[in-house]
Amino acid sequence: VEFLDAAVILAEVDGTVTGSGTNDMPGRLLFKTTADGASGATERMRIDSAGRVLIGHSDTLEVEGLDPHLQVVGTGEDDAGVFIQRYSADASSPHLLFFKSWNGTPGSSTIVADNDILGQVRFYGDQGDDTGSEGASIFARVNGTPSTGSNDMPTELVFTTNPDGSTAT
Repeated sequence: VEFLDAAVILAEVDGTVTGSGTNDMPGRLLFKTTADGASGATERMRIDSAGRVLIGHSDTLEVEGLDPHLQVVGTGEDDAGVFIQRYSADASSPHLLFFKSWNGTPGSSTIVADNDILGQVRFYGDQGDDTGSEGASIFARVNGTPSTGSNDMPTELVFTTNPDGSTAT
């Protein structure tokens, strides 16, 4: 009887271990599954030593100096998306939430200020020599002075595009 791996979770060293006695052991988790008709498990997702979740790719990819903690990479028509669903018999919807605070401690509160960007969606294209060419963006920006404790958050939604021959949106 031959046993084949249907799914595998591996813990591996992810980086350079520095000398004995330093307790330095950077690690990553690999998640592998076997497709129908395949003879071996293929890596589908990893969590690297920096805490990034990489899906569809085994190495972190940066865009314009950004190195997001969740990266979804694909080569097919439908394999590089994020699908958010909600099934409920009410008026509630699925959510994509952004939150901004001036406090540097998660869970602590400090009021945001006029012109702070609360969240953004940015669109990039490969220019042939790099992946840092931003073509457009949508962002929410504080437009005024919020009032502490009054649920007052003056905000504007800004749409930007990059015209032909320009380098900035």
